[in-house]
Amino acid sequence: MGIANKILDIISKPINFSILIAIFLTSLLLFLSNFLSPDIILKLKIEEMQNKYNYIIAIVLIASFFLLIVQSTSMLYKKYEDNKAVTQYKKIQEELFKDSDALEILWYLYETHPQARELPYLNQKVKLLNQYGIIIPATSQWLTHAYSPSMPYVLQPIAEEKLQKMKN
Repeated sequence: MGIANKILDIISKPINFSILIAIFLTSLLLFLSNFLSPDIILKLKIEEMQNKYNYIIAIVLIASFFLLIVQSTSMLYKKYEDNKAVTQYKKIQEELFKDSDALEILWYLYETHPQARELPYLNQKVKLLNQYGIIIPATSQWLTHAYSPSMPYVLQPIAEEKLQKMKN
């Protein structure tokens, strides 16, 4: 049972999609050899192989076909979900460019761009701007106050381009 689980684990991983396609196509080719004329089957000397392993080839063909359907469906669903997430991400970015508090922070950073400026680390808008890739911390470590932590931030290129367009 352990070997069968390992084989199913290897086949069902998305990384091995090409291997699954190869198994399906090979088993399909072997299964379709049943429909060759008897003369060709005798010349290819595959009659004995067909008699012994034809049921296994059919099982592998059906199993690999359904695994391909499952894998293709999951890949398409993942692609759909990724596109939905990217659309949501961009929508929130646009909303942040329309938010007055967020714009105030962005214009504050734009005044001294490309130099970093300290912003309150615990500010909600600063955290959102950072989370959605509009600003980034200029350093990973910074000496700060315990009750009023701040950190230097810089604009990302997307924010710089948007602010330049808004300025003109």
